[in-house]
Amino acid sequence: MRGIRRVQRWLRQFRPTTLILCYHRVTELESDPHLLSVTPQNFREQLQVLKRLYRVARLQDWASEQTIAARPTVIVTFDDGYADNFDKALPLLQEAECPATIFVTAGKIGDNREFWWDELDRVILEPAHLPEELSLSIRGHDHYWNTAATCDRQRRDGWHVLLEQKATPRQAAYVGLCHLLKVIDEVERSRVLDELCTWAGVERLGRSSHRSLTAPELCSLAASELIEIGSHTITHPQLSSLPASAQQFEIEKSKAMLESSIGRPVHSFSYPFGGVNDYNLDTIRMVRNAGFHCACASYPGLSSHATERYQLPRFVVRNWGGDYFAKTLKCWAAS
Repeated sequence: MRGIRRVQRWLRQFRPTTLILCYHRVTELESDPHLLSVTPQNFREQLQVLKRLYRVARLQDWASEQTIAARPTVIVTFDDGYADNFDKALPLLQEAECPATIFVTAGKIGDNREFWWDELDRVILEPAHLPEELSLSIRGHDHYWNTAATCDRQRRDGWHVLLEQKATPRQAAYVGLCHLLKVIDEVERSRVLDELCTWAGVERLGRSSHRSLTAPELCSLAASELIEIGSHTITHPQLSSLPASAQQFEIEKSKAMLESSIGRPVHSFSYPFGGVNDYNLDTIRMVRNAGFHCACASYPGLSSHATERYQLPRFVVRNWGGDYFAKTLKCWAAS
C-alpha cells in the first residue's frame, strides 16, 4: 500500500494543477486600449474566488516546494511595476491575505515618463485635436497615418486592441505604432516618442494615473510578507529582437538593480510581452545563468512541478466580476 501511495505522489507532480495568473494594473481607467486594468471592486471579488477555490502561493515558494500540495494551486503575478500595485492592489491582497509576485521593470522605478504604450495612448488617442497627418521615420523606413479624427467617440466607446471592428484612423495609427515601437531599442523608441510629443504639442511628463513605482513604494512592497519581487528587465524590450549582449545586460542588470533596491535576492523573472516570439533559447539560457530560479511567459497553459521552469505559462486576467471569473477559472483548469 505504501508503495502505491509513493507512486501516486510521484505521478501527481506531472499533473498540471497550477494556474499562474497574469495581472498588470488594479485601478479605474477612462481609456485602457490594451485591457491591462482590473477595477479594485472586481479585483476584490476575484481574490475572494481564489481564496475559496485554491491554495494561493507566491511563485518562488511554489517553484521551490519539495512536496506536492493537496489542493490545486493558483499564483497571482503582476507585470510591469505600476504604482497602483502598491497603493491599490497591495491593500486588497492584504485584506484577502493573498500572496502575489510582482515583476518590476527596473529602469522605470521613479520615472516620470509613462510606459511607451501608455504614452502612445496619451499622445494619439487622448487629445481632442491633432494635426491631420503623422509621418515618422523608424528604422530607416517612412510611415504615414491620418490622425485628424477627434477622440471623443473613440474613448466613449471603450475601444481596445482586441476588438474585431474596423479601427478608426487614430486607432489604426495607435496599433501600427505599437507594433513598430515594440521591436526597436530604447534609444530609437525614445527618439520616436520625443518626435510624437513635439508633433502633438504635448509634454513627455506622464500622467499620475499611469506612473511607475517609486523606490520607497517598491521597498514597501518588498517588505510585505505577502509580496515577492521579480524582474521584468530594465527597459521592457522584446528580448528576441535584441543582440545577445543587449539581452544579457537587460537580464543581469535588472536583477542587480532590484536586489540593490530591496536588499534581498530576486529569484523570479518575467519575459516582457511574453509571447513565443518575444524571447528565444538564448534568452532562456541567459535567464538561467543569471541566477533566476524560474521565468514566466504570457501564453495560456497549466503548470505542474514537472513544467519547464523557465517557460511557465500564464493566463491573462481581464476586468471580470467574481462570478464570470470563477467560470473562467473552471474552464482554464479543465483545459
